[in-house]
Amino acid sequence: MRRYVYLLSAVTLALSACGPEAGEEAALAAEQGPVGEASQASMVMTPIPMPVAQVYQPPQPALLDLSTVRAWPARFFPSTVKSAYTVIYTFPGYPSTFYAFGFDVKNYQTVFMVRGQGTQKSAFKSEIDADLQALAYEASLGLNPGYEDGRQVDVPTPPSPTPNINDLVASAWDESKEQYMADVVQPIVYMPGAVVYLQP
Repeated sequence: MRRYVYLLSAVTLALSACGPEAGEEAALAAEQGPVGEASQASMVMTPIPMPVAQVYQPPQPALLDLSTVRAWPARFFPSTVKSAYTVIYTFPGYPSTFYAFGFDVKNYQTVFMVRGQGTQKSAFKSEIDADLQALAYEASLGLNPGYEDGRQVDVPTPPSPTPNINDLVASAWDESKEQYMADVVQPIVYMPGAVVYLQP
C-alpha cells in the first residue's frame, strides 16, 4: 500500500511540474502495472510471410577463350542440362570479338562462358545448334526426361559505357531468363519465415 502512496505523490508532482498532459501520461503508466515488480510486458514479433524479390546470379565458370585453346569441348552443353540457353554478344566497337554465355536456367546454373574471334562465331553457333539437336534427341529417347527447351540468341550490346565480363553475365542471364520464363511458370522457393520469389 505504501508503494501506491509514493506512486500517487509522484503523479501529483508530475502534474504540477509539467502540466496536466504529462501528469495524465504518468497516471496512465502508474495504473497499467505494479511498480518495483519484476514482471514487465515483452513484445513478441512474429515474422509475416511476404513475397520478396531476390536478385539471383548463378555461379560462374571460368571464361574459355576459344582463340587460344587447342581443341574446343566435344559439347558445350552436357546431357544433364534441363534447359539450354545461349546468349551471344558482339560489341560494335570490337567486331573482331564475341562473348557467349550458356545457361541452364531451369537449374539456375551457368554452363559456360566463352570469348572468341569474330571469325569463329559461325563455327561456334553451329556447335551450339548441334548440342541443341543432341539434347532434343536424347530427350526424345528418354535419356534426359527433364530437358525442356534450348535456344540460341544474338542480342544487342547491353547499355554500359565500360562493359566488363560481370555486366555481360548479368545481362545474359536476364536475357536467357526472359526467354525461358516466357514459357515456364516462375518458380517459388519456400524459405523459413517468408516466401521468396526467385528471379533466376
